Amino acid sequence: MGPLVSGDGYIDYHFDMYEGKQVLNITVKKLPSGNYAYLDEEIYIRNSAETVKLSTREFDVWRATRNSED
Repeated sequence: MGPLVSGDGYIDYHFDMYEGKQVLNITVKKLPSGNYAYLDEEIYIRNSAETVKLSTREFDVWRATRNSED
């Protein structure tokens, strides 16, 4: 399967008020097994509270691990 983009319904955003300030609320749905998304042709994953950029080799390992867990 190929990459998915925001127009595919996996990313939604809107503005909310929080403590008197405007904030951007972003909701990202989990992609189906075997699908992935990228930003500027680079792969990033979430690991707890951090975002990690993966090399091509790291992505291959991550993808194999992710697909075996689904």
